[in-house]
Amino acid sequence: MSHQTVLFFTLHFLMQIENWDKKLMYKNYLLSELALKNNWHFLKEKWFYLALALAPLSLLISLLWFPQVFSVFKITLITFIIMVIWQPLIEELFFRGLIQGKFYHYNWFMKTQIGFSRANWLVSLLFVAAHLFYHPLFWALAVFLPSLILGWFRDHYQSVVPAILLHALYNASFIVMPIFLL
Repeated sequence: MSHQTVLFFTLHFLMQIENWDKKLMYKNYLLSELALKNNWHFLKEKWFYLALALAPLSLLISLLWFPQVFSVFKITLITFIIMVIWQPLIEELFFRGLIQGKFYHYNWFMKTQIGFSRANWLVSLLFVAAHLFYHPLFWALAVFLPSLILGWFRDHYQSVVPAILLHALYNASFIVMPIFLL
């Protein structure tokens, strides 16, 4: 099922609820289940800024080592909106919000391995698998480490907001850096 289909059915279901109290209750339920909490404490943490700096740095290293993998493609406004707003929002809500959040209901997934929850490890593998549908193997595998980082923020702050912001900035650097360096 595509991200667009999931979003469509979610929004359609919300519109079908006739009672406003139920709508509000369901909205609060969705916000809680998807980890869309107003937790902006991550902006005061050095870890967020370190993760923010890793995207362009790792992309620069990749550009220098594997320039043949990168190609400058025509960037339109719609391409930018899809890659920097739409994809990070939908992917993070689905993978980190919904799936990783559901794994939290089971104690086994809460245990950590090398500093990352088992839920995060499994969601990161699923994230790579999802990227195999649209990207070559190299790029699909390249999202594994960023996925672990995004999942760590989901675990640490119990919110997908930092993951959405980082994902958007990672994608923006992916679009912009090759233009200036190739």
